[in-house]
Amino acid sequence: MGTHDLIPSRFLSLHSVYSVHSVVRMFLNHGLHGMHGFWNVDTAFGLYPLQTDHLLPGYLFYFCRSFNFHSLDKSTTIPSLAKRDIESINFPLPPLAEQKRIVAKIEELFSELDAGEESLRRARRQLRVYRQSLLKQAFTGQLVPQNPTDEPASVLLERIWKERQAHVIRIVEEKNNP
Repeated sequence: MGTHDLIPSRFLSLHSVYSVHSVVRMFLNHGLHGMHGFWNVDTAFGLYPLQTDHLLPGYLFYFCRSFNFHSLDKSTTIPSLAKRDIESINFPLPPLAEQKRIVAKIEELFSELDAGEESLRRARRQLRVYRQSLLKQAFTGQLVPQNPTDEPASVLLERIWKERQAHVIRIVEEKNNP
């Protein structure tokens, strides 16, 4: 009888009699960052399931991703965790089939999230192109139908320029002749 048969769907302490500790091992300074399924808890140790017939590495990984390890930190200067803090974590250990379903659902939702993020990036790129196209049409007179009686832009700009010059001259004359 395996651990998951003895205690299905219960919260376990990582250091109890029928504990995940029997299927999880603390690694001390072994540099296992590249191992599949390894979750680095901090720079001193990590958790890795030794018997994957009771605990899926992906399930442990997602549990560690969701657990707030900062809540266990009792340090005052440099954040740190003690081995006893890790061993005191209540760890939910459902049957292996349920772990597989949980991991599969998480990965399915993450895939949907990734697809949504890509759609958002694509929409942002399309909006940039649309914005540029809209501005080009606006400044080339293609955005709205043109009124044939409107003066050309060059004549309008010349008139605005002359009005500004006259305004500046008026201000200078008022300052010089109070």
